[in-house]
Formats: sequence, structure tokens, C-alpha cells
Amino acid sequence: MLKSLVNRTYTDLYGPDCSDVVRKFPVETSFYDDKGNKLQGIELRLDRECLIAQVSSVLLRFQRDGDPGTDKLPCHINGMRKGDWDQAVYQLTRFDYLLRRYSDWMPKSAASAALLNCPPSALMRQPG
Repeated sequence: MLKSLVNRTYTDLYGPDCSDVVRKFPVETSFYDDKGNKLQGIELRLDRECLIAQVSSVLLRFQRDGDPGTDKLPCHINGMRKGDWDQAVYQLTRFDYLLRRYSDWMPKSAASAALLNCPPSALMRQPG
């Protein structure tokens, strides 16, 4: 029952590439609950297709918060504004470069196609 619930949850969140992630249940652990009962674990297997589906799902829902710039530094045009997204832009630019550079190595799936078809500017667009 837990195995099917976890598999269904991954499928609902990330699509069919993540429909069979539970490798083994139950798994012995060395963890105990508050009452001293030994807990059982679950072993997951996340293959390349499922990992790409997860990355695709997260990046395509990415919402940038704040404005260009750095918090607490004045902008002579707009005054003080919440910023600090320059590191996110750096990371997204690097991710986009690596994604396109090594796209031949990615399995062909709906998730990988969605990532490759998303223009880099879409992830870094300013609101408004």
C-alpha cells in the first residue's frame, strides 16, 4: 500500500518518468520513534529520466522574487528595492548552458523536451 502511494505521489508530481521509484519496502533502519519502536525505511531508485522530470518540473514553475540588484544598496532610479537575485541568474544561466551543451546525453522524454524548449529568458524574466 505504501509502495503504491509513494509511486503514485511521484507520478502526480513529476509525471510518468517517476512512476516506479520505490525499489524496496520495508527496509531495516537504525532509527527509532519517540516510543522506542524501530522505524522501517523505504528505498527509492531515481533514474536519469525521473531526475530530469523533477528538475524540469521545478524549473518550469520557478518564480523569481525581488528585483535586479542587491538588497540594501540604493538604486538611483527606483530607490531601495528588494533584490539579491543576481546569484539565481548566474545559476540559471550556467544550468541553461550545461543543459544545451549536454542535451545529446539526455534521454528523450517530455520533461527533457520541455526544458530544451523553454527559452533561457523565460526563467529570468522580470515581473510586470
